Amino acid sequence: MNSQERLVNVLKGNKPDRIPWAPLIDGYFLSSLKEKKIEMNAVELLRYIGADILERHVPTYSDILMMGSSNMIYINSKNIIVQENIKITTNLNEKSGEIFNIYETPIGTIKEKYVFTKASPWLPFPVEHKIKRKEDLKIYKYLLENITPKPNFENFQKEVDYIGNDGLATASGPSTPIMRLLQRDMGIETFYYYFYDYPIEMEEILDIMHERNKKIYHIIIKSPAKVIIDYENSSTTLFSPKIFENYCLNQINKYADIVHKAGKIFLTHMCGKLDNIIDLLSQGRQDGITDISPPPTGDLQISKALKVLGRTKVVSGGIDATAFTQLSVDDVKEYVKDLLEQIKSTDHFILGSGDATPYGTPLENLKAVTEVVRNYKL
Repeated sequence: MNSQERLVNVLKGNKPDRIPWAPLIDGYFLSSLKEKKIEMNAVELLRYIGADILERHVPTYSDILMMGSSNMIYINSKNIIVQENIKITTNLNEKSGEIFNIYETPIGTIKEKYVFTKASPWLPFPVEHKIKRKEDLKIYKYLLENITPKPNFENFQKEVDYIGNDGLATASGPSTPIMRLLQRDMGIETFYYYFYDYPIEMEEILDIMHERNKKIYHIIIKSPAKVIIDYENSSTTLFSPKIFENYCLNQINKYADIVHKAGKIFLTHMCGKLDNIIDLLSQGRQDGITDISPPPTGDLQISKALKVLGRTKVVSGGIDATAFTQLSVDDVKEYVKDLLEQIKSTDHFILGSGDATPYGTPLENLKAVTEVVRNYKL
């Protein structure tokens, strides 16, 4: 089998010739290579280490409201966009790495600020959220209802052709509304205060965001993408199991239904602490859970994830970030061999990184995983 066939077989529930090895490579890791004067894009890097390519975050739409999303096509510095009665001004200070966005509407203005740092050199980190006052909810609602995401398929087919039989290009879908608000537009503290203090207003916002997300998924399924990934970054450090059930699980299932009707594969990126919601995860209608992090970064062992979820879902991940960065080449090999021994199966499993491959991971450690996978006999 070539890499594309191997990945497709697993993602469709069929048996591959060997366990696929597809770490999440993004700008976070690639930026550390630049410091070493190594210039490679994600596909080149995955080819170099001999992995099965599962390229992430290939854009299929643009949404000027959702700065900071993995699908985002960043707006040029000092660009001004006028849509309907909305004026959006964005300014990137390349020296400080700060991005300022101002959203002016007929009913008021909200602002946000992001910053690129060494710890987050690819996705900017929010340091000032859109929603800071109750009055901002009305403005945010106006933006949700009046800014329309647009298809952007131009480069996707080029990536498909570029990867060829070496793997798959994947599209990113919007996360559930609650995860967007928690991580980007409100922050944890403000979200939960408002969630309980202003339940009517917050439920309305969450419903509008969900309907808007469904429209975006209807855009994505028209793209050439065969695999769509919702980057939830789920973790019980952000929500209780009950909140996950009511405000994530149900919404994810709706997105899965849209994707499945188009005959495509839907995965959810969940990289945090998941052990306390694993039974709820089994109720999800997505085809798989990607980039699962074991301890110490997460709290779910990949062997347990496969035992509970592997009958109906693909599970990917399993190599913790600390193993990539702290172990020697020989220790990485032993780590991976031990992991594979715990699994003892090629069914419903893609070996990968727990969340993104971390900044500073030695290339030799990634190539060591390839060596183990290719030589491993079940």
